[in-house]
Amino acid sequence: MLPSSSSALAAAASLALRRASSAAAGVSSGREIASALADLLPASRAALGGTRKSVRRSISTSSSTSSSTTSPNPSPPLPPSAREDFAYCADLVRKRDPENYLWVSELPREQRAVALALRAFNVETATAADAASAHSRKAGVPTSFSSSSSSSAADHQAALASARLQWWKEAVAEAVSGKNALPNHPVARALAAVAASGAVSPRSLSARLARVAAARADDATQKGPPGTMKDLEAYGEATAAQLLYLQLEAATAGTKDGSKNASGSGSGSGSGSGSSADADHAASHLGRAAAISSLLRGLRSHAENRRCYLPVSELERAGTSARELFEAVEGASRARAAAGGSGFDFPDPLREATRAVASAAMAHLTAARGLAGRLPKGAAPCLLQSVSVARHLALLEENDFDPLAAEAAVSSSSSAGEAGSAAAAAAARHRAALAVETRWRRWRGTF
Repeated sequence: MLPSSSSALAAAASLALRRASSAAAGVSSGREIASALADLLPASRAALGGTRKSVRRSISTSSSTSSSTTSPNPSPPLPPSAREDFAYCADLVRKRDPENYLWVSELPREQRAVALALRAFNVETATAADAASAHSRKAGVPTSFSSSSSSSAADHQAALASARLQWWKEAVAEAVSGKNALPNHPVARALAAVAASGAVSPRSLSARLARVAAARADDATQKGPPGTMKDLEAYGEATAAQLLYLQLEAATAGTKDGSKNASGSGSGSGSGSGSSADADHAASHLGRAAAISSLLRGLRSHAENRRCYLPVSELERAGTSARELFEAVEGASRARAAAGGSGFDFPDPLREATRAVASAAMAHLTAARGLAGRLPKGAAPCLLQSVSVARHLALLEENDFDPLAAEAAVSSSSSAGEAGSAAAAAAARHRAALAVETRWRRWRGTF
């Protein structure tokens, strides 16, 4: 343990928790947060003296002086005219992607605006299929896949999603080129400001974001589960990893061999003499782990729209199918409506398939973290997404690879009453623990 670790951890915890309160609603008091820490973070409890009272006192004292925080603000060389666009990006990410917003808030100030623009683009493209589905329902297009019109409904939604994603692909190209009038969208204008600032290469920005949009367009037209784990990993490489590559580029812009942060600020792993190649390898592994974890986390909502991201190879190996997944999710919904979620057991074959997919994600996460000591200085904060990925995979394991139970453990959207209060408390504990670990790893210069 480093010298003065107790005071450092106390400061880290209080700052992280103040940021968490704006990133995710529901953590409202120092006492509630302290209880969550004492229950969930033994290392924090030990470092602060081992008692719940000391944890509560160290946090409540700091929290009382500052109960909230504002969104990360863009800083030079981004133009003042773009501030409203970046504020839009910050608000979008805070509301729609709160766990990633949390670690973006931990980036050195000069990197936050770039990360917010990238994460906002990610939200817009990742939700294109959901937006298309909502549009179809509003237009009265049948969405039941048991009906004879299921094929036309799916085709209609895929066409809408593809159109949205094609627009984003073209909008990014126009925004980055600087030749034409900017697209009338704050995220596109924010990306144009990023390109103009020189934080990342305009060519790299356009190519990587176009790859993200293309991968999601292909996914929208996919009619069944991915064939193998390699297909799922390729999707992670084409989406989440591309964003991490861009963030790493921004973190090491203007430096030789990426060996040093442009401003010298921010912690990094090791001595700062690592290579950009090692950072890219870590980003590739983390991107694949993050994408797979996110798909597992959204398993219920995907299944409700008759989409399955458990690969065919793993489903067949476990002796199950996508149809059984859809039936299981429908059965769980009925059980939840009838008895508050009790009385339903996720089928063992589906647990086995989920275990195989989660294990692949964990292998990538472990490989990424194994490179922590070989990264250039300033790279580690860009990979703090690993904290939320690791926590979700741990939740899956704790719930014996029942993704519905793992989702319920961190969701505050349960029914009202005693069950709803318990769910809200569990969600608060999850957010508090996530906030502290993120800040702790940031302080240690790792991920």
